[in-house]
Amino acid sequence: MLYLQIDHADLVANERLINLDPYLVSDEAFDSTRFWPHLLELGQHRGVQYGIPVAASPSVLLFNRELAVEFNIKPPDPNALTFNDEVFLKLVGDLHMADPPTGGIGSLGMLSVFSPEPNSNGDYSASPAPLNFLLSATGDLRGPRDDFAPLLSDPAVEAARLLRAWVQDHQFAITDNRSLWPYFQQQRIGLYETYLAFAPLDRFTSSFGSIDVYPFPTLGAAGHPAYAHLLVGVLAEAKNPDLAYDAMRYLAEGLRANAVLPAERLTQDDVVRRVPALQPEGGALVYTQMLEAVYPSVSRRELGMINNGILGDIVFGTASPEQGMRDIVGRLRELPSS
Repeated sequence: MLYLQIDHADLVANERLINLDPYLVSDEAFDSTRFWPHLLELGQHRGVQYGIPVAASPSVLLFNRELAVEFNIKPPDPNALTFNDEVFLKLVGDLHMADPPTGGIGSLGMLSVFSPEPNSNGDYSASPAPLNFLLSATGDLRGPRDDFAPLLSDPAVEAARLLRAWVQDHQFAITDNRSLWPYFQQQRIGLYETYLAFAPLDRFTSSFGSIDVYPFPTLGAAGHPAYAHLLVGVLAEAKNPDLAYDAMRYLAEGLRANAVLPAERLTQDDVVRRVPALQPEGGALVYTQMLEAVYPSVSRRELGMINNGILGDIVFGTASPEQGMRDIVGRLRELPSS
């Protein structure tokens, strides 16, 4: 079966997946050392392998070079060590122009949409996702004691403060129902967050013209936010687990063959060959990000609590970043442990 990373913990807790270790030991084609660092761990639970990632990607920002030229902006260095929150916010601000009151459109420093009201399920949505800012700030959201203590750290609180300022002070996010199409059509978007797992950059050139690639801004020394976009596993109710495992292998092989960034490690030159629009510099950046990637280790329910707390309580609510993060951690700690 195919499943998403955020559903792994629930599938294991509900005993929906079989232990793959006995099959992997005898599978001559399986080599755990061929995967990107720490990626295979996302399919584990307490040291047991239940799922195998097939594709992954860091969060990357596409930079509209032509819009920067129009605004006479000198692009900052896309070095992850120096592309921090201060440089990031300045770049977005320089590329951002409010829509003129007489009609027409200005420009979006970064494509960003935040919903000020929850949907029918009570969930808020936002792009870029708050989770990426927290990953960049803390790396490991759960902490060694599995108590979400990193979310109480100063970097996590500052990430929440940045998100509130992003919407309320800088007004970088669209919070109404205006259409995004004119900004795409007229190439009036400065930065766009995307993932490369199955999405070649060529499809963005019509909306961005000439593009460069930037890392997600560095908010701490934690690493680069990344995701395993699909995992494969074998259902516990499979009538013939051996046959199901073989089917899983073939499915994984096909998905990896069609992925831009498969879960198995590539060389830097391979990255550039798979994504020519990156150019050598962008390929080197993505390659380094994958070597230093940090992945979220939260379930779907935990992610919803984090997202809703930051957006509902801090960004659009009245809670301070400090109190809002304490409330989020308190709710997370009340959940039953798996």
